[in-house]
Amino acid sequence: MVYASGREGWAVLDLKDEHKDMTPLLETILHRVLPPIADPEQPFQMLVTMLDYDNYVGALRSAASLTGRSVMAIHGRREAQR
Repeated sequence: MVYASGREGWAVLDLKDEHKDMTPLLETILHRVLPPIADPEQPFQMLVTMLDYDNYVGALRSAASLTGRSVMAIHGRREAQR
């Protein structure tokens, strides 16, 4: 079990440990969460998880690649970095 406070910026495995950073939470995620299963030979699939609009940037889209390939976010008519 990981105890954490996002507001205060700490995570610990034991409440008696020093509350200094989020390292225990991030290490737990890396060791326990399996990577996605993807076949790069299959057609590209993308799941758009959020749509938003900003007056300065334009259209914003957050997405996850279902095939393990890189996803490029498009901001209005300009392309963002991968």
